[in-house]
Amino acid sequence: MRRLLTSLVVLVGLLGLLGGAAVAAYVGSDDTVVSTPATLGDEGQPVVTAPGLLGWDGLRITLRAEAPDGVFIGTAHPVDIEDFVGDTQHVVLESVTPGSTTTREVDGDGEQVHPEQAGFWELRQRGRDRQELALDRHDAGLQWVIAPLGGVGPTTISFAVTVAGVWRAALAVAAVGALLLVLGVELLLRLGRRRVAGRRHAPSPPGAASAPKRRAEGRRKAPRGRRQAGTRRTAARAATAAVVVVALAGCEALPVRHQSELTASTKIALTLEQATDLYASWDRRHNAVLRALARHPRRTPDWEQVERGAALAADAFGADYLRATSRRPPQQVTHTPVAVYAPRLDSYPMWAVVAARPDGTDGRQVVVQQFRRYSVTAPWLLEASTLVPARSLPDPGKAARPAEREVRAAVLSARETWAAWLADGRGSGLDVDAASTEWRGHLTELSESPVLSSVEAAAEAFGPDPEVVATADGHLALVSVRVETSLHGKKAFRVGWSPQWRALRVVDGSTLRYAHLATGLLHLPEQGRPRLLGATFREVSAQRPPAGR
Repeated sequence: MRRLLTSLVVLVGLLGLLGGAAVAAYVGSDDTVVSTPATLGDEGQPVVTAPGLLGWDGLRITLRAEAPDGVFIGTAHPVDIEDFVGDTQHVVLESVTPGSTTTREVDGDGEQVHPEQAGFWELRQRGRDRQELALDRHDAGLQWVIAPLGGVGPTTISFAVTVAGVWRAALAVAAVGALLLVLGVELLLRLGRRRVAGRRHAPSPPGAASAPKRRAEGRRKAPRGRRQAGTRRTAARAATAAVVVVALAGCEALPVRHQSELTASTKIALTLEQATDLYASWDRRHNAVLRALARHPRRTPDWEQVERGAALAADAFGADYLRATSRRPPQQVTHTPVAVYAPRLDSYPMWAVVAARPDGTDGRQVVVQQFRRYSVTAPWLLEASTLVPARSLPDPGKAARPAEREVRAAVLSARETWAAWLADGRGSGLDVDAASTEWRGHLTELSESPVLSSVEAAAEAFGPDPEVVATADGHLALVSVRVETSLHGKKAFRVGWSPQWRALRVVDGSTLRYAHLATGLLHLPEQGRPRLLGATFREVSAQRPPAGR
């Protein structure tokens, strides 16, 4: 048994010595392995790496690329890359080894957009000569896009993979292997000498002299327990020496496969840092529309460059009102985001709810807005907006996948409850906000007018089903309701709108009609009833169907 164990030690030592020496010679002192250059995209197609390519934590990857007229290299999340390449022609780089690459060509008839024109890259590099871009792979979700400048191919690509400390670790393994090999050989030699000595001093045949027999008896083997203890001490010393050698070599943790499928297949739609860039773009575009409206009040403003849905319906009516009353547009404003409520999504369009403080205000109230981005190269567009007290904002918590069907159904039910309450002031199961209560109070005051016989309000949901995002203690949604108010005049009076309102509101005999778009921030806590954190009422046209329906 001891000879077998010692032989195993020799074998392990030999393998460690040869393997460690081979790895050290292969990677070199710079801890780097370089793949053979591959020529791809002869027709100038961009090259896209597969999402999981080289997806190991602990690697430093340097991509080297060149093309006849120069090359662009960029990294981004797979969801962004998938939307960017879409149905265009491109080459997918599926695997890379030191001596070969595996690719797949994708056909398509989509319009090619050069990566330089996009602004979603995490890292980017371009130039006419060979370009290099290094990336620490702490997130396996990143992909590479390599595109020749001017669309002139082919593109030559190679990868250099660096694992810090692998050269020293390989030398350490070789040193430990050598130590085990020497130790094992020494043990084998000792065992051999003991066996020879045992045969030399074997018991004498009958009739032999007694003195040699006594000398042979004096050379008896040590007790079995003592021999095993000695073997264990030798093995312990060898293990200790191995640990010391590896530690002194500075060996670091080996790369491990990145296991998070969630981060590779989905992305957070918007972060707080990205929200700053969002408002830098949106404020600029929105204020440009306001300036154009001030300079040319008779022209129809291009609201569709910045808005959709409820926001577009309200601002389009607002422009008509300014034109009819000859009033100036509202003051231009910029925003500072304070909180972002965004889900994890696996494809475009992306959407998010953002709370922001209008610059120049005291911050007691914040504007909560829902934005949508239809593609990775498209701008963010505003869909809905309302004011809420800053202190009522819930904690965003951790980004999660979109809400389940039961939660969305609860949001739709709460929206219907709010619509019913706005129509008749009755309903239960929802805690309404101060703005809604004030609006209902205004209707009550109108019903007491001496020239009106009655006041009626009809409310209905506006737009598609609302998006629902998870928070730390529940869910959040911006919901919109269109409320049409009818004022019925008494027969003894002739009722009508003042001149500036005649083109904006409706007169039907003795009935006057106008409409509001109510947008509220609905919070569904994990415990307790749904409640409106705040709501904003903006007048919209009562003459045509509401936008977005």
